[in-house]
Amino acid sequence: MVASEPARANMRSMGSHGSDHVRFKRALAVGHLTTALIIARDLPHVALSDALELCRLMAGDGDPRYPRAASRWLERFSSEAGAGLLELQLAAAALGQLWESPDSDVARRTLAELLAAHPSRP
Repeated sequence: MVASEPARANMRSMGSHGSDHVRFKRALAVGHLTTALIIARDLPHVALSDALELCRLMAGDGDPRYPRAASRWLERFSSEAGAGLLELQLAAAALGQLWESPDSDVARRTLAELLAAHPSRP
């Protein structure tokens, strides 16, 4: 009998950023703003869609940092997704509505549709 070579697992370590990203997404999913913000600081990049979710959580918590975070999101929406003036106006209005009424389905849908129509460029 010929002994076969032992099976080897094809495993790669995710590294700390990979596991941090998983923890970040989990914190967003369950609505833990503080945890998500702490983890986000250590990530090399936060996707535009994840940054929007952070804004939603901040609005829901009435976080006083929300207006600045929303402004930064608009800047990124313009530069990373190539949104034009009309889209920026709509996004700004929706972000303003989200601040006033965090449960606004119209604001959430508008932002989701704008983001879907303008995916971030690599």
